[in-house]
Amino acid sequence: MKKIFAILIFLSLLFLANEMVLAQGPTQQIENVLNKIRDYLWLFLSTVAVIAIIWGAYLFVTAGGDTQKIAAAKNAVIWAIIGMVVAVMASGIIELIKSLK
Repeated sequence: MKKIFAILIFLSLLFLANEMVLAQGPTQQIENVLNKIRDYLWLFLSTVAVIAIIWGAYLFVTAGGDTQKIAAAKNAVIWAIIGMVVAVMASGIIELIKSLK
């Protein structure tokens, strides 16, 4: 699991490096930069949540009736869903703040 997490972090940093190379000018508005950071975080969090849900489903299927493994699988799925809800709420809060200008 640690290897998968390390690989995901490496790949996300790899994609972020391309954005810095393609920058068009030294003066960008802070709002544009924050929007890009939000978009990349949303992409990363949604990818991690989907992987966590798939991992929880895999744990559930391979539990073989073991109650501890079933509980661990349920917790993985529940926390992945909670993470997605928090990410959606954070995005909504950002849009709310932007609309208050």
